[in-house]
Amino acid sequence: VGLELGLPTGNEERGIGNDHVLEVEPWVGFGFKCDGVEWIGRIGAGIQTNQNGEREADVELEWSTSLLVHIIEHRLAGLIELDGVSIFGEEEDGFNNVSITPGVRFFPFANPDVSFGAGVRVPLTDDRESDAQGIFTVYFHF
Repeated sequence: VGLELGLPTGNEERGIGNDHVLEVEPWVGFGFKCDGVEWIGRIGAGIQTNQNGEREADVELEWSTSLLVHIIEHRLAGLIELDGVSIFGEEEDGFNNVSITPGVRFFPFANPDVSFGAGVRVPLTDDRESDAQGIFTVYFHF
């Protein structure tokens, strides 16, 4: 269980994000690990604040689930993630998007607490104009 804060970034005049909206997202996650297989899931509801009276706040329902399978213990793992978002509110009401991300996670150091991931996020729905995205991640477990 946690609380995620999305800080305002961007520039509305240039059409890149916004410069005043703060998003508050309470979420709950869960997971299961058995031998070389790990499964996790998460669901959260993002609520936009500081709208300055421009429009009603949107609520984003976000979910994700992923499966990690260790191919070579502490060296290489295969990963597949499925995620989605649904928006309820004024401007983008009814928007739904689902994506799948196949990828790999590799452990280049003797310490398995540091690893790297790479994948390709592919949209499965066509509600917005979006293309495949390359995803690169650094993991540090403490």
